[in-house]
Amino acid sequence: MRRPLTIALLSFDRPDYLRKVVRSLVAQLIPGDEVLLFQDGGWNGFSGIRKASEDVIDACVGVFSSTCGDLQSVEHGVFRSPLNLGIAGNYRRAEQYVFEVLDRDAAVLLEDDLVLGPHYLGAIADLLGIAAEEPRIGYVSAYGDFWAPLSVQRKLADQLTPMHENWGAALTRTSWLAQRPVRELYWELVKDADYSQRDHEAILGLYEGMGYRCNVSSQDASRWVACRAAGMVRLMTATCHARYIGVVGEHAREDLYQRWRFGEAKLFPERPIVREPTDDQFDAWLGADAAAFADGYVHSYQKPGAVADLSRGRSDDAQPPDATWLDPAQGDMVDFGHAIGGAPMAESAILFVADDGVRLSGRRWLPEGPPRGVVQISHGLAEHSARYARLAAALNAAGYGVYANDHRGHGPKAAPADLGHFADEGGWGKVVGDLWTMNRLIAKEQPSVPIVFLGHSLGSFLGQDFVAEHSDALAGAVFSGSSGKPAAIATLGRLIARAERLRLGKRGKSALIGKMWFGAFNKPFEPARTAFDWLSRDEKEVDLYVADPYCGFPTSTQLAIDVLDALPGLLAPGRLARIRKDLPIYVFSGERDPVGANLQGLIDDLKDAGFTRLTTRIYPDARHETLNELNREEVTRDLIAWLDGIASV
Repeated sequence: MRRPLTIALLSFDRPDYLRKVVRSLVAQLIPGDEVLLFQDGGWNGFSGIRKASEDVIDACVGVFSSTCGDLQSVEHGVFRSPLNLGIAGNYRRAEQYVFEVLDRDAAVLLEDDLVLGPHYLGAIADLLGIAAEEPRIGYVSAYGDFWAPLSVQRKLADQLTPMHENWGAALTRTSWLAQRPVRELYWELVKDADYSQRDHEAILGLYEGMGYRCNVSSQDASRWVACRAAGMVRLMTATCHARYIGVVGEHAREDLYQRWRFGEAKLFPERPIVREPTDDQFDAWLGADAAAFADGYVHSYQKPGAVADLSRGRSDDAQPPDATWLDPAQGDMVDFGHAIGGAPMAESAILFVADDGVRLSGRRWLPEGPPRGVVQISHGLAEHSARYARLAAALNAAGYGVYANDHRGHGPKAAPADLGHFADEGGWGKVVGDLWTMNRLIAKEQPSVPIVFLGHSLGSFLGQDFVAEHSDALAGAVFSGSSGKPAAIATLGRLIARAERLRLGKRGKSALIGKMWFGAFNKPFEPARTAFDWLSRDEKEVDLYVADPYCGFPTSTQLAIDVLDALPGLLAPGRLARIRKDLPIYVFSGERDPVGANLQGLIDDLKDAGFTRLTTRIYPDARHETLNELNREEVTRDLIAWLDGIASV
């Protein structure tokens, strides 16, 4: 779970851009976040120029209010200026409000032309944690290298690099105070003029008098100089987690946008885990800044030959220039990256309404051409469908489409009060019913294309129930991280869950149930590094799970009862008899998966029931999430080979 953030969003006259930015932001907010819109005005009193109509300003405020107005557990507000302050003035009042009025220890500063990838705020929170302990860091950001191919980004996934523009940047209050002397000198030169008509020569002369040669007079450049004067560097992730969409605007030009190829940004599909910089790195970065200011500081991509050098970013995995990260709630297509082997992968969101009227979300990943088959994924407990993007990329490259919904009470679209809760009544049956609703949606979108069900962990148990009811709609079934009938001690678990429900209510979260779910799983791996070492031998994968706000959360007492009540009857002979015996079934698991304590019981029950096309695979030393294990490529290859095998029959 990341730390709550205070986010100041600066807007002027681009409501369409703002809508994309706000949607990308809202999708990753968590309880405790603050989101504040600082809306600039249209009339500039210094130049007597109306820079934007009141209708446009109203539209911007309307975009923010309509999108954020229904947020729960997230503070939000609008600060609308009656006059045009310009970007420097708008930034100044936002920073003063956050650091002086609210007295926050850090802030994220966003403009209306940077659309965030799904891991942006998580990365920023991690970087602010490093900056809070390191006085040599002035700003942090996560837009990364727009032009680096994904193959290059993967090699640099734990690295930081100096940023150029201060786009989507965050800073600590300590950093803000250290930079303030230079920033106030800059403000004195621009405060009594239309920002677009500021005195460039006076600003550059100010820097020259301080011993810094800087050829840029923007408010952004004032931050560069302020950081240099304070002995600070501005750092960002090497991986790209945002898209700059500023094709048009008061300080934007379409020809430059196209020339500098900002539209070719390739979003990195995972949250980065960055290392703290070393003293040698700081010395190198500060030395490079000193040399840059001695030569005459300019934008990194404005240096001679820079545009030609950007050709290093053009590769088989280059994305279209107009790709943007859009809001799943609107059903917009999201170009999430590219699949293994260079095959394009398009992710798009799905919203659908369950039989009882509950709104649910999910996602689809489709290959470039018509899919040869579709894999319907049912995820596990306390995780979500986005974690299967890497698997989806590999399946897309092999020609398979992938669909996955977030179970009730799971994923970014779940209301904070619903996270970890299926329903007050009949939750298990409703979640199984949701799988059928998703299955029918797939059949409608991909008519005559075979559908294979894949359930992991809790998703596999839901799948055992689902397959018993709907095997005729499936071309195969895959159970990952599954098990057979629960041990007799599970009866005690059901009694504990009921007692906790009496004590805490149906939606109550019980620490005792949490230990019952996950605590016992970690015992075989003690002394453990984390509470989730049982998931995988790959520490990075475990850390990504721990850092994900939509993973590892506590579940309600009622959800525990729903699951524990359902498990004993899933493999009853009468239920297995409903499944057609020629259904191809693939069971795979890690040898050291604690969830699969009775995996052999599952295999034996399936064999005894007469299934003629049963395949099993146990991976030595692997733990629960074999698809996120050290040998995940082997696991994925085996899955694809099995899919290819049943597709050829």
